[in-house]
Amino acid sequence: MTVLKKKILVGLDGSEQSLAAVKYLGEFFPSGEREFVLFHVSVEIPDSFWDFKKDHDYDVHGPMIKALEKYQGANVREFMDKAFQVLLESGVSEEAVSVKVQKRIKGIARDIITESSQGYDAVIVGNTGKGKIKGLVLGSIANKLRGNLLNVPLCVVGGNPDPGKILVAMDASEGAMRAVDCLSSLIEGGDHEVMLFHAIKVMSLQTVYPDTPPLTTQMEYDLVEDGRKTMGRIFKESKDRLIRAGLDDNKVDCKITPEAHSRAWAIIMKAEKEGCGTIVLGRRGLSKVEDFFIGRVSNKVLELANKRAVWIVS
Repeated sequence: MTVLKKKILVGLDGSEQSLAAVKYLGEFFPSGEREFVLFHVSVEIPDSFWDFKKDHDYDVHGPMIKALEKYQGANVREFMDKAFQVLLESGVSEEAVSVKVQKRIKGIARDIITESSQGYDAVIVGNTGKGKIKGLVLGSIANKLRGNLLNVPLCVVGGNPDPGKILVAMDASEGAMRAVDCLSSLIEGGDHEVMLFHAIKVMSLQTVYPDTPPLTTQMEYDLVEDGRKTMGRIFKESKDRLIRAGLDDNKVDCKITPEAHSRAWAIIMKAEKEGCGTIVLGRRGLSKVEDFFIGRVSNKVLELANKRAVWIVS
């Protein structure tokens, strides 16, 4: 039986962070049936330069524009070769890597999304690019992708994360189980450690209904225990799926944090405490309200985890 290769799209922008994303994926994915496409959308010169074409001085400036195009083209080739070499140094075979550079058509993010529909199993980008603006956590391209890339899982890589330990944020939603299945598929045959993690959020009803009497200690205890029982069943099924994908039983752990005031912060703090360089979570959690298009928790985690790799699974 023919085994279909997993096809991974790597969006590169020439930044050091996108090179860190390449290094991460080379270490994250096990050797074997993987195909990596290093993809760059080229904006050869700033749009404003084309105004010279309408100017009577174009004969003077034209050669400068052409020289700039040639210079930027050489920089792109050099960078893509460097990214190619990073993958090879990670143990990926030369035959498993290809490079694709195209001129911008609709916009960088939209062009990545269009390319991702061509049979890819995941998209990976760095969380900041060359045009990082002070005060912004996510680069503009990663920001657009997280809200609009729906057909395949998206991984946004910050810093230089260690891919060996993975935290999977869990709840009782279908989205969380899809995240488990996606992870099982992507790391099949790998040697990762996986922690299935759930934060039980006990919120006083007065924050929504001010006239409601406060929860008693017993009521809070019952809520936490109900959460533990529910997640115990979900953890068991999730762990079974990961083991069937090839992970060792002793490398899959389950943890619950009771009475968390913020699930997103609980996820980040747990990942930091346990040394998990990768966080995986579903795009949507229990809420299916239209306004929570990307999900409050996944959105917040992506903003906070600027030194980790965050996988968002639709």
